[in-house]
Amino acid sequence: LAESTGQIGQAANIISTIAEQTNLLALNAAIEAARAGEQGRGFSVVADEVRSLALKTHESTDHIHQIIQTLTSRSERAVSVSRDGKASAEQGVAIVEKTRDALAEINQAVSMISNMTIEMSSSVEEQSNVAEHINEQIVGIADGAMETKSASEKALAASKTLKETITMVNSVIDRFQTSGKTSTN
Repeated sequence: LAESTGQIGQAANIISTIAEQTNLLALNAAIEAARAGEQGRGFSVVADEVRSLALKTHESTDHIHQIIQTLTSRSERAVSVSRDGKASAEQGVAIVEKTRDALAEINQAVSMISNMTIEMSSSVEEQSNVAEHINEQIVGIADGAMETKSASEKALAASKTLKETITMVNSVIDRFQTSGKTSTN
């Protein structure tokens, strides 16, 4: 666009230069027509028309230059907006990439947490099995302790009975011994 407007500007400059030269030629023709007097009057009208066309051409080239300046200014603004848009797009891409990376990290963390949860669940199940086994052992020990207590109580009762029997036997022995001593005496 800048190259095209530059070429149009060059063409307008050439046309403007030609218009200035045509204006000078028309002025010289008017002077020569005035010098020629009555015979130059027709030539004078043509010179005035050529001069008028040269002025209009010069005004048109000035207008073309203004349009070129406006186009150049607008194209510079468009380029600036385009650059800003590109920068914004690049920032957007960077943000999207950061978001993607953050989501990937979150996904990894969730996967890790999921694996840890599975491991913890397995560990809790194992601990539950161990606790159940320990509980069964404790119940077995408690049952054994109850049996031992019952056996101990029976042994204690038997030992009391045995003690009483021994005491009675001793008493009987003592009586025999005492009665035997009295009879031998």
